[in-house]
Amino acid sequence: MTRPEWMPTEAAGVDVLPAGQWWDAVRLPLGRGMDLVAAMGTSSGQAPAIRNLVTITLTWLVPVGSAAGWPGWPGWPGWVEIVTTGRRLAVPAAELVHEPWDGGPAVSWHSRPAGDALTDVSVLQAAVDRQMRGLIP
Repeated sequence: MTRPEWMPTEAAGVDVLPAGQWWDAVRLPLGRGMDLVAAMGTSSGQAPAIRNLVTITLTWLVPVGSAAGWPGWPGWPGWVEIVTTGRRLAVPAAELVHEPWDGGPAVSWHSRPAGDALTDVSVLQAAVDRQMRGLIP
């Protein structure tokens, strides 16, 4: 994998980076986020998420501005948080991939990121929409 310029090195571990410069982020409570990962199945490999056991969240990095329309309709769930300009986010090195509570770091990737490590916002939004409508437990 060619490491994106913003991604911390393995030696650095985790870095706190500004949102809105290279990416924005969509953050969900860990339980709901893990439900989405399970529901997305094979597409979740193309949608790497950052697991943070301090904030108990799962976060997807998306292209800058792509989540600007969220929330986009009445009844949008309050548990979806958009992280953008003016906010910062703990981002792990690509090598930090761990299962929850396996003794790894508090901030790691759920699955190893590839390419630019960004998620197609339409895939993520469709999964959140299905979850909101009760199609995903």
